[in-house]
Amino acid sequence: MRLSVTNMNKLIAGVFVAGSLFGCGSATNNDQGVTFNFLGFFESSGTGTGDLPTALGSISFPLSDPDAEDVSEGNSSGAGSVNAVIATENFLGCQGLRADRVYLSYTVPGALENPPSTTVVVSALMGPSSGGAEAAAACTSSLPAGYLNLSSRAFATIAVVPASIRQWMILNKASLPEPPFNMIVSATIGGVSTAGDRFESNEGELTAQVTPDIVISPSTGGSSSSGSGA
Repeated sequence: MRLSVTNMNKLIAGVFVAGSLFGCGSATNNDQGVTFNFLGFFESSGTGTGDLPTALGSISFPLSDPDAEDVSEGNSSGAGSVNAVIATENFLGCQGLRADRVYLSYTVPGALENPPSTTVVVSALMGPSSGGAEAAAACTSSLPAGYLNLSSRAFATIAVVPASIRQWMILNKASLPEPPFNMIVSATIGGVSTAGDRFESNEGELTAQVTPDIVISPSTGGSSSSGSGA
C-alpha cells in the first residue's frame, strides 16, 4: 500500500505525539507546582499537619557585615549570610520526594548590575501526599522504609542571601542604588522523587530591604586635666 505525502506527514506526527506521551525521561513537568509545591517563606518552622506558621513578608539587613568579608568564595551559609525558613509540599500520591537544592536569583530595581544567581544546598524529605504507612503500602511502587511515615510537608532553613552574594554586593556598591533599597529574591526548589524523576517547584519571591550601614562613632573618653603641683 502506497502512502500519500499527507498520510505520511500524519504518521510522522503521530509517532512524535506517541513518543512525547509514553517516553520516559529524568525531568518531569511540574506546571504551577501541582506536583511539588514551594509553599513560601516563613518566620519559623512548622509541623507536617495543620496550619502553616506565620508567613515572612520581607527581610532587612545592612549591606556590610563585619564577618562577610572573611567568608571564603562560594560559601552559602555561616557568617555573613541572611537566612529564612522555606516550606515545601509533595503532591505525589505514591512517591516520596527529596528537595536538594534551591535556585536563587536577585533583582534590584534601578541597579546598573544585579547580583549573580546562585544555588544553595537544602535537605528536605517529604513522604507521599496520601501520608502514612498504610496508604503507602497500597501503592504499586515500593518506597524506602524511611519515607513511609514522613509528612508530605517539610521545612528547612536556607541562606536566602548567601555570604558570597552579600560580599559581591559590598564589592560592587557602585552598581547598586544608595541604601536603603529593595532587592527581590526569587527562589525555585529542585528535588528528586523516589522513582528517580527530577522536579522543580513553582517560583517564590521575597523582598529584602538593604538598609544603610550602621556607623558606630568612635567613643570619646572624658578629658583629664593634670593640675600643676607646687
